[in-house]
Amino acid sequence: MGDDGEIADFGEISHAWGYDLDSAIGQAETNLVSHSFWEELDKLGQLDSQKQFFVARRAILRAAFYAPTYGKGSRVSNDLLLRIFRLALSLQPFKPTFMRPNMGLGVQSDDYELSITARFGSDLIHIKHSNERQLYEVILPQSDREDVIFASMSRNLLQASLPGGIDGDNLYGDASFLSQNKDALDVFRLPLWARNKANFAELNSALSAQLSNQPSIWSFWLDWHQGFLNGKPLDWELQRRVALIEDAIWEAGAEAVAKEIERVQAELLTEKLPMAEHIEVNPDTGKFRALPIPVENPTTLAALLSQIEDALEDCLGGHNGLAERSGTVKKLNRVLTKYKDDPQNAELTLTRVAGSLRSQLHETKELADNEDNLALLDTVEEGVRGIRANHPEVARNREQLAQQAIHALTPEDKVLLQQALPVLAEISEPDLADDFATDIPELINDALLPLPAGAPPLPGSDATTRVFSRVSKMAIAAEKGAKILDSNEIKTVRLAHLGYTALELFYSLVQIGLRILGVL
Repeated sequence: MGDDGEIADFGEISHAWGYDLDSAIGQAETNLVSHSFWEELDKLGQLDSQKQFFVARRAILRAAFYAPTYGKGSRVSNDLLLRIFRLALSLQPFKPTFMRPNMGLGVQSDDYELSITARFGSDLIHIKHSNERQLYEVILPQSDREDVIFASMSRNLLQASLPGGIDGDNLYGDASFLSQNKDALDVFRLPLWARNKANFAELNSALSAQLSNQPSIWSFWLDWHQGFLNGKPLDWELQRRVALIEDAIWEAGAEAVAKEIERVQAELLTEKLPMAEHIEVNPDTGKFRALPIPVENPTTLAALLSQIEDALEDCLGGHNGLAERSGTVKKLNRVLTKYKDDPQNAELTLTRVAGSLRSQLHETKELADNEDNLALLDTVEEGVRGIRANHPEVARNREQLAQQAIHALTPEDKVLLQQALPVLAEISEPDLADDFATDIPELINDALLPLPAGAPPLPGSDATTRVFSRVSKMAIAAEKGAKILDSNEIKTVRLAHLGYTALELFYSLVQIGLRILGVL
C-alpha cells in the first residue's frame, strides 16, 4: 500500500531489492521456519512480476481462510465471510481475465518489510511480512456496526498476528517452485499450506466445519476452500463465472449467491455435455420432454439406418456370437426405432456401439472377426460418420465431448441417482422417462445383463451425456417456471424422496455431473 493508501492494480508492482544478503546469515535460526525473511525476499525477487502476483494470490487465499476462524472460537457472520471469499476469489488468475475499477492487487517491499494488499471495493486484505512478525488485516467497513468482525483490535479491523513468518515459509516455497516452473498456474497444484501445515490444521478444520453446518449456502465454497487446500482447485471457468455474478446478487447475501451458483453450475454442465435437442415443459401435461433437432437429410439418415438394420439381421441370423439380448443389440434397436428421427441420440448411441464392437472384436475376442461381424462394425461406423457429416451441430458436440474425461461415480452418487429415477420418471413424458430408465441403471452399473467380465468401471459417455445434459437443462427450465413442479403428483413423489424438492434434486444431480467431469 502506497503513501496515498491506494493499491497497485494488476500488472503494477513496486519493489526495492537492494539489500545485502550476507546480513541475513544466521537469521534463520531465530525464526520458527527454515528460511529467513531476507531469503524470502530474495527468492521472490528472482521472479518476474507475473509470477510474483501468483505468489501474492496464494498468500491472499491463506489470509482469507485463516482470518475468519481466528480468535477464541468466534465465527464471522455469513455476510462478512461471503465478502472475504468474494475478495479472494475475484483476484484469481482467470482466462479470459476481467477487471473492475474497484479491484486491485499490490505487492511492495523494502529491506525490512514485504506488503501484499488485495482490494475489492472498500474491502481489503493486507498482509505484512517482516523478520519479526507477520500481520494479517481484514478490513470490511460497515456503517451500522462499530466492530465489523469479532475480536477487532480497532474499528472495522481484524488483526491476526502470526509468529515469525510461518506463512512466509509457504510464500518462500511458492516462489521457489515458480522459479523452476514455466507455467505460473502450476503453483496451485501445491497444497495451500505446503509448509507448516500442522500449525493451521485446526483453523482449516474450524472453517470447514462452519461451512459444513450450512451446506445449502456454503456447498460450493466448501469445495472451493478444500480444493485450494489440497492443491486441486476447482475448474477455473466455474470460479470465473461465480466471480462474475452480478453485484446485486452478492449484496443480497450468501443464500442468494448460493442459488445463483446452482444456476451457473447447471449452465456450465449444459455446455460441457452439449446435445442437439431442447428440453421443455409440455404445457398440456406439465411434464418435461426432449425435442430433437430436425433431421437435415432424412433420406440419407434412413439409408444409413437401413444398412445398419440389414447388417444386424445378418449377424443375428448366423452363428456369429452376437446375442439378441445383448446390450449392443438393444442399443442398435433403440437407434432403429426410437432414435430414427433423432440425430443427436442416434450418434451418441452408435458411437458407443462402435466402441463396444471394436473392443469385442479386437481386444476381448468375445466376437469372431468374421465377415458378418466386421460388416456390422463398418456400417455402424459409417452411420456415425454420415450423421456427423449431415448435422454440423452434432459433429461439434462430438468434438467437445471427446475432450471430456469421465471419472467414476462415488457410492453416494449412485444411491442418489437410484433415488432420483422414479422422480425423473414422474416429471417426464414417456419417451424421456424411458431414456432415464435405460441410462441411469447403466450409470450405476446395474444392467440386467452385464458383460461376462462385469460392468465397466466408468459410466458410458452416451448415458452420461444424456442424463446430465438433460437434468441440467431441466434445472434451468424449472427455475424459469417453477410452478410447473407444484402438481400434487410431483409433490407426493418428492416428499417420498428424502425431502427434496424437484429443483433441489436437479441441482444435486448437476453437482454429480460436474464431479464426474472433474469440475468439482
